[in-house]
Amino acid sequence: MATEIQDIRSKPLYDPATGKLCGWNLNWNCVEPEFGCLESVTPKSRFFEERWYRNSYKAMCRFTNGLLTKQNENNK
Repeated sequence: MATEIQDIRSKPLYDPATGKLCGWNLNWNCVEPEFGCLESVTPKSRFFEERWYRNSYKAMCRFTNGLLTKQNENNK
């Protein structure tokens, strides 16, 4: 059995002082098979920092699409 990815969530993070967007926090759960029918759920996260030369939303979307592609490959 392969690792399963569940519950992908994204959340914008803002600077409390200026109110400007700092970046995006992406969270998801990895469900990994263990002994027989037992599974372990590992929460994972990644932060995409907003910079003047890089749109972190696009980077987060590319990463999310990679996770979904991996999930779809696991379900075949």
